[in-house]
Amino acid sequence: MSCQNCQVGRAIVLRSESRMKVCKDCFFLLFEEDVYKTISESKMFNKGQRIGVGISGGKDSTVLAYVLDKLNTKYNLNLDLQLLCIDEGIAGYRDNSIDTVVKNSESLDLNLKILSYNEVFGITMDEVVKKIGLKNNCTYCGVFRRQALEEAAKQTQCDIIVTGHNADDMAETIILNFLRGDHSRLVRCNRTYFSKTNYRKWYDLITS
Repeated sequence: MSCQNCQVGRAIVLRSESRMKVCKDCFFLLFEEDVYKTISESKMFNKGQRIGVGISGGKDSTVLAYVLDKLNTKYNLNLDLQLLCIDEGIAGYRDNSIDTVVKNSESLDLNLKILSYNEVFGITMDEVVKKIGLKNNCTYCGVFRRQALEEAAKQTQCDIIVTGHNADDMAETIILNFLRGDHSRLVRCNRTYFSKTNYRKWYDLITS
């Protein structure tokens, strides 16, 4: 089957939102256009702002950093992109991903700030688990990570924090909040969420 966008390439991807069957090149192009449209319509950024991009070494945050850097150049957004990485202190896990983050920052030629739980809270996640066990450790880690990201953003004088998520993550969040009857959290489950944290602005972007 031919790509429904360019009518030339072979369709290999079904876009979840539009249900269009597209080729690899068109998928990348349309995805980037979607991100730019979201940024423009939401009026997320102003020229000259320093944007803290949360990056973990995983695919979601890596794609977010890459796309923002590309759009920044392509559309002359004049944004100062700053990568923010949090080291939770999980032996055998975070070490490898931080290596990936460093390579990504070098590849994109973007400044990188790495901040650890130990620096912010005086304790690593491994030490937290030793104290409380495995139960609820993900809850602690999530709260700590968000606070640490805010601290990293303050230290690098960022105006806004952005984090990347995929549609599966959002679907899971919607279902869990629905089952819990947590209406206040359900309102966050739109395409772009403005979070009223201690920090000035925090955008959670769905990157796929």
